[in-house]
Amino acid sequence: MKNFYKNIFLFIFFPLWGVGGFGWATYSQLHPVQLTPTFNLPYALKISDYANSADTKMQLVINPSDISIAQRQVRLKLYIQGNRFNIQSSDYIQGQRPIFINGGELQTLTNTDIAALFRLENLQGISASQYAAPLPDGMYNFCFEMYDFITNKKLSQKSCGMMYLQLNDPPILNIPVKNEQIVATDFPNILFNWTPRQINATNVSYKFELKQILDPNLDPQTAFMMAPLLYEETVFSSSLLYNLGMPVLTPGMRYAWRVKAISTTGLSENAVFKNNGYSEIFSFKYAANCAVPTFLLSQAQSAKTAKITWLSQPEYRKVHVQYRRKGVAKAEWFSINTQNDQVMLTNLEPNESYEFRVGATCDLPQYGIEPSYVYSNIQVFKMPEKNNPELVYNCGIQPKIKISNQTPLTNLIQSETFTAGDFPVTILELTGNSPYSGKGYIVVPYLSDTKITVQFNNILVNTDYQLISGIVKTTYDSAGKI
Repeated sequence: MKNFYKNIFLFIFFPLWGVGGFGWATYSQLHPVQLTPTFNLPYALKISDYANSADTKMQLVINPSDISIAQRQVRLKLYIQGNRFNIQSSDYIQGQRPIFINGGELQTLTNTDIAALFRLENLQGISASQYAAPLPDGMYNFCFEMYDFITNKKLSQKSCGMMYLQLNDPPILNIPVKNEQIVATDFPNILFNWTPRQINATNVSYKFELKQILDPNLDPQTAFMMAPLLYEETVFSSSLLYNLGMPVLTPGMRYAWRVKAISTTGLSENAVFKNNGYSEIFSFKYAANCAVPTFLLSQAQSAKTAKITWLSQPEYRKVHVQYRRKGVAKAEWFSINTQNDQVMLTNLEPNESYEFRVGATCDLPQYGIEPSYVYSNIQVFKMPEKNNPELVYNCGIQPKIKISNQTPLTNLIQSETFTAGDFPVTILELTGNSPYSGKGYIVVPYLSDTKITVQFNNILVNTDYQLISGIVKTTYDSAGKI
């Protein structure tokens, strides 16, 4: 029985000694104060925002676990690390009000309480220009330590808040498009529309600005900055309808507009956008004497080619056709310029729907100034299927194409397309005026839609955009390669 109790005593004693030894070793590494920093969304990208903002952008919870602490004055040290930055606060902080802690008493400090910690004069490892600008995109750690104010003894471990900082892109302007013409009416209803691009911004509004451009020869970007503000409105949607209740627009004058995205928290603005939230500047002309193109028609010529026609007007100086795939997010508009009443759209996808619109300008061409256009409503057409037996390509066989129209086209221009045999030729360079010479390219469908450069000399094209005289040749180098 004695041996039994002896064994029990030894069994209990040694584990307690082991636990006691381990416990003391651990306790010697513990700190009497625990810090917990948290940062509010959207994260401020400028360090100065934590020093100057009246809104709560972060909190620091102080938990003194040692109940023997009573009215001890302490100081904080700040570290900002990440993306090649290694910033820390000075040991002596100018302008910081005294901080006292008591054991067992939780205390929460905000950025307004410790604003001096984030001021430039109290930081090391950052220049004045870096301090004034947003931190570059990347991952950052904002860390805090606490020290006894008198003895300088470290009272807490380094506690960090990790965050990914990223500036948001400003809005993209959609309509009116750059250099568009808008027909002047007695009851205007002009829709301004833009696409937001923010990822991590909250409570976003948009400030719309409209100005009249007094000198049409000035670049709209420069003229906008010099012009007085005509109309301004802040909205929370991504569009604004300009109507009769707003300042009257003068027919024949040019106007410019932009949008600023604004993210707010309380009463302060968050610096979370590139270019301070400003979009690009678009201009348009409020036209008085240029009619919108009408009677738009589309007709498939093959599985990959369509013809667009409209009713032309004598005052049209140039026509601008835009087209793109329908129902595709962020689909790019493709453009063709012409002086005629039809264009050929090539390299389209079979069995797909497309949308298009036709714009016209009545302005005389001015050197260095892109003309503005007044556009029709968007129209839609669908291409036929590829396996249509009447819409196949021939390779190496002279196509049987009957051309009855022998009327030469006298105003062919660059970027238009004509057909040579069964191949559409897109014009890249053009000289002459019927006959024409120049360069372009064709797309060969049976070579994985490869683009091949071609050249032509003294050719004639009819009013249906068909080659009626001359030869279009592929170009090649000295080695005989296309």
